[in-house]
Amino acid sequence: MNLANSAPTAHNQANSLKHQIGDRLAILDQIQNLIILCRDTNIAYVNDAGLGLLGFGSANELVGSDLESIIHADYLELLSLGMEILSDEKMIPLKFLDCNGGVLDVEMWVQ
Repeated sequence: MNLANSAPTAHNQANSLKHQIGDRLAILDQIQNLIILCRDTNIAYVNDAGLGLLGFGSANELVGSDLESIIHADYLELLSLGMEILSDEKMIPLKFLDCNGGVLDVEMWVQ
């Protein structure tokens, strides 16, 4: 399943993120937990462990996609509240969908 969005603005945002935090992304790739960085609700970065847990072979399959493309339907209403409201919570339990439609329990932290 290829979720990549061909919108140039999303990929520009991802490139901007890489430029801004550069070497820190290499550190995130060493972490064995799923880490997804978003701008608004657009996926800008997925670490290697996250790619493996979600079953994707390349970050290009996710970067530029809307976060809701991997959130289980039962939790989509939470995302519609907006990231600002979600950031008031310390941790939000969610279910993500892997590339085959399997369900993965996750904890979302919004800053």
